[in-house]
Amino acid sequence: IAGKLYYMSENASEHLGHSVEELMCQGDSLLDLLGSRDLPSSLSALSSLRSKSKDQVSFVCRMGLNRVVKRQSHQKFLLFSGHRIHSPSSSPLFAATVTPLLNPENIDCLATGSTTVFTAKLGLDLKLTQMDQLGYDYFPITRSSLNSTSIYSLIHPEDVQKLEKKHRILIEEPEGSVMLLVRLLSSQADFRYFHVVLSLCSLLPPMLPLLVSPEGKLLANGKTHCISAAFQALS
Repeated sequence: IAGKLYYMSENASEHLGHSVEELMCQGDSLLDLLGSRDLPSSLSALSSLRSKSKDQVSFVCRMGLNRVVKRQSHQKFLLFSGHRIHSPSSSPLFAATVTPLLNPENIDCLATGSTTVFTAKLGLDLKLTQMDQLGYDYFPITRSSLNSTSIYSLIHPEDVQKLEKKHRILIEEPEGSVMLLVRLLSSQADFRYFHVVLSLCSLLPPMLPLLVSPEGKLLANGKTHCISAAFQALS
């Protein structure tokens, strides 16, 4: 639970672009492989296991060799989902499965032929305007109700603030993209975790800013713009 690495499966090299030997030689701790921006959240998750306040945790982080992890193109976004296990010969351990996540650079690659990744177009207020056929299998939406459905109406109440924060960032810094891990209402009438990438498709003139309320309502509009969204369903 302190972060010391005891085992890493061989298929890690397929996703991280380095052999397990290279990764393990970087250091004997998971923390040696994480991007510096993700250390606080990762340490917090592991600390909750150590304090026994939680038995299971999930966290998103960037992982790779330190000599290349600072370069944006080499950052690999991963979801760690695991639980505390007790070992008779050592302190408690953290056993986790690791899932490669979408990022703005790998959407096309991961979406091709995938049954867990789909894309959609949204208005600036996060209302759906278009969606891949696969999306209808995951969300409780019909084609007739698509244009009246907002991501805000699908999100779990506890994740609303997270979405509001990322929505504001996207509007205020329109040249970038935002990513978030949230629970959305599924076609099975329960909430399921999705990793979501949102990108503004086009920009307004610099002198015409966008104003969006905390509820996602567009307060000032200019030309037609949209938000491109990619959803990755997580088990």
